Amino acid sequence: MVRGLYNMAISEVKQLFKDIMYFNDSDELDINKSLFLHYDMTSIDFIDFAFELKKKFSVDIDPDELWPVNKMATSEEYYSLQEKQWTSVGLEKLNQVLSFSDKPAVTDRSVELKELYDYFTLTYVNSKIASLTSADN
Repeated sequence: MVRGLYNMAISEVKQLFKDIMYFNDSDELDINKSLFLHYDMTSIDFIDFAFELKKKFSVDIDPDELWPVNKMATSEEYYSLQEKQWTSVGLEKLNQVLSFSDKPAVTDRSVELKELYDYFTLTYVNSKIASLTSADN
């Protein structure tokens, strides 16, 4: 039953993304491809997507909560601008955030922000939204 709910939600997340990006209904999307890198989602598209997810699933989430990685990279607690790498605390927090993806944990503290965009997939978004809706129940 949980798998059925997951499949239903992922199809809704996928449809919202298609609508935001003006894809055709017949366009095939890979749920494990980066929305930023593979599908060219812009920052404006991202904000629209976060807003539509909030509305559709009745979850209280803003863009910085949906994908907190960019904000984390501006915090000295998580990322050392001087050393150009994640701190130990930052790497741990980063992997907590990225656990919503189906990709492996990050071990390289000098991983670049753009490389992390690979984790922002429909699978990630669906898991993140599911965690918020289950927390509300």
